[in-house]
Amino acid sequence: MKTLLGFIMAVCMVHPLLTAQTPDTYWYGMNGEHVNWYFQKDVFAFRIQGGQAVPNPFPVEVVSRLHTPSDHLNPITVMEFAPGVPDSLIQAIKAQVALLPGYECEFEVVSPQASQPNTVRAWSPVEDEIMVTFRDPYLGTAEIDSFCARHWLALERAPLAGLVPGYSHSYLFSLKNPYPCQAGHRAIDVCREVWEQDSGMVMIVEANLVMAFAPTSNDSLYPEQWHIRNTGQGLANNQAPGTPDADHDIDRMWAAGYKGQGMRVAVVDLDGFDLGHEDMQ
Repeated sequence: MKTLLGFIMAVCMVHPLLTAQTPDTYWYGMNGEHVNWYFQKDVFAFRIQGGQAVPNPFPVEVVSRLHTPSDHLNPITVMEFAPGVPDSLIQAIKAQVALLPGYECEFEVVSPQASQPNTVRAWSPVEDEIMVTFRDPYLGTAEIDSFCARHWLALERAPLAGLVPGYSHSYLFSLKNPYPCQAGHRAIDVCREVWEQDSGMVMIVEANLVMAFAPTSNDSLYPEQWHIRNTGQGLANNQAPGTPDADHDIDRMWAAGYKGQGMRVAVVDLDGFDLGHEDMQ
């Protein structure tokens, strides 16, 4: 590691990185329009078995941030490189990370905008999974199997039986590895090819984008609000620890960009409530 760090500092001093971005790839929207995506060269996402967090052994001049969001069912680690780090050094660090115990795989990171600051929520890692909504909500097993065979996919999850026909009938497929795609092993490219070959069958096809975020709140009592985020914490009155994840996933809604602006909230309580309470202001 010391040898790598010495190499890092030497390269940083002599090789600035050009960060100009051009459209990397696209998929099709529901009406066939191009949806452009830009791969982020200075963000690296990967997974360690069990979603374990990884400490940052690199100086902040090289890796400005390394974090493992814990809200995801199968957490990934995101490494943000500092501005000016050369591509050769980024590749060297990626190779070093791939040698970590329990390393599973890496994920490409994209943004819908051509120029995007290197910050949480400005981009999304891309899993090797795609989500498909078919025009016919009542496809049989044989038709799904044929679809998988044509596009070299594996069915991961089908919609629950009894759902109302329409957009709720979405299937989750994983890309078989290695994927024989001329454009490379990219879920976004697979989405494009599925639409080009099967738009008569497919209504919507999108890559599975993972929301990368760090939930925050300026409420001093946030750690005690188990209904928002339950980590098994005990409360101030010494109650027994709670059940982790037995909550409303409200922080995930915050991360998705829903802040409540423009929404009317009603409080209904048969026993009355304190209009003067600070939370009602």
